[in-house]
Amino acid sequence: MSGQMIYMHYRVSAVGMALDDALDEMVNNAMMTEEQAEMVRSQFDRAISTALATQVRNRATLKGRVNHYRNCDNVWTFFLDSATIKLEAGAEELVIDDKLKIVACDGRPPGAGKR
Repeated sequence: MSGQMIYMHYRVSAVGMALDDALDEMVNNAMMTEEQAEMVRSQFDRAISTALATQVRNRATLKGRVNHYRNCDNVWTFFLDSATIKLEAGAEELVIDDKLKIVACDGRPPGAGKR
């Protein structure tokens, strides 16, 4: 996986938080060290990043009013009001009347050209 950026924001997903809880319990019960738990977390980050880059090929259409956005270290965060999301052609639309936050990261390896 050389050259690919690894992002840690997957840790706040449902599966990431469940993993973190399990690792904390194992560390607290002296079943593993904190260093070992951090190695597992790091491997989780790499595995999720690789799986999303190589196995997910869904397309989405997103419409909404951009309230504001920011870019920090090539990680974009968009805040939208009244958004509509359609995940596949012909799929039902999901309407979000409240606010929607989207975090987007560049999935290309460093040095790769623009698509």
